[in-house]
Amino acid sequence: MFTRIFNSISYLSYYLFLVKDIELDEDDCLEYDIDILQNKKTYLIESVKYLIWRKSSLVIMLPLILIDFALNIVSYQKDWVNLDHYENNVSLTLESWHNTSDIIGLLHPKKADDYLTFYTVVSTIAISLEFIFSSLALLNHRNWHTSSSWLRYSLFTSVFWIYLVFLNPVMNYLNFKSNSDSNTTLYSYTYIFVLGFLLKEILPIFLSLMDGINWASINLKYLYPKNIIVGYVFKYGSVLYLLTTGFILLLVNQLLNSYLLSAAFGLSILGYIIPFYLYRNKMTLHFEEEEYGLRDMILRNRFIKTSLFLVSFVLICIYCLTKSNPFLMDLYHFYVIDILHFIIKISYRAIFFKILIGDTLFTFLLQLAKHNTLYANEEKEETKRLRDIENQLYIKTFY
Repeated sequence: MFTRIFNSISYLSYYLFLVKDIELDEDDCLEYDIDILQNKKTYLIESVKYLIWRKSSLVIMLPLILIDFALNIVSYQKDWVNLDHYENNVSLTLESWHNTSDIIGLLHPKKADDYLTFYTVVSTIAISLEFIFSSLALLNHRNWHTSSSWLRYSLFTSVFWIYLVFLNPVMNYLNFKSNSDSNTTLYSYTYIFVLGFLLKEILPIFLSLMDGINWASINLKYLYPKNIIVGYVFKYGSVLYLLTTGFILLLVNQLLNSYLLSAAFGLSILGYIIPFYLYRNKMTLHFEEEEYGLRDMILRNRFIKTSLFLVSFVLICIYCLTKSNPFLMDLYHFYVIDILHFIIKISYRAIFFKILIGDTLFTFLLQLAKHNTLYANEEKEETKRLRDIENQLYIKTFY
């Protein structure tokens, strides 16, 4: 019994491995008809290692989706209780703004209640569909094409519902009224309250998408060191991070107004800039199978990024415990349950996008190889033309 439990835990630990470092056991070789001694189908070894990592990741991901589902319900109950409290108490004395007392009440309490209900129902349905699609992906893990298709359905579901909910300007439902002539502060905090719901959904997607591109490009480069395409994905994926997620982090930092978050976000961005600066050109080289410089480079990249991310996480935790955090103030605070919900979403999305981007890059490599085989003669002519273009654009420029 203990051996079985240990083997299960050991199998799940594959998620933390570099994909190529996974060792195939006898059952894995038999499942894919690989005979290492007779050199039979040994070309499948790298791909099977990826499939093994992929299966272990799906197994870890499913419980996280269930926790996300549960926390979504608990978070709604907490928000509904607070909203009901504000409805039943027509006025509320607040002493936190400018050392004065403002009597406020919800401008549209019924619409606000309807919005929270609509948000929860739609998000709960979406999470349920994501769980079903991911479960089908796990059940069909041996059939990689079918499994990856189910994950694409899950991606569409997880993105579509966010547009469905937030294309509607919910700001009008959550406005506040005041007996004071100036309600600028009240309106600004309402703005943060609405953005909090939206950012809780889109930040895990943005952060995990860029991390998935980085992870997939590095591991597929390690699996297929002679391929330069994935090296360019690593190179320009870091630039894409700065132009997308980096700007989103700047927006969040301006909204929350904290130097702790400034330091945390700055370190997380450095986690991509430093490896990009060090390895952007080396990752695009053609490596031979026996060269170990690639593995050392990848491990250094992982160490740099992980170290900076851990420091960033500590700084964010410190910020969440400070009294200056606006999310701890009155109606607008998110409580510990919302912070936990956000962490679970990031954990789930991180695994999901690593698998999804890995599948996408793997599909691209397979389709590119098929294209080069079918159009070998045309590719030779096209390559010659491109080489001539390079000579015109680069060589004559420098000489």
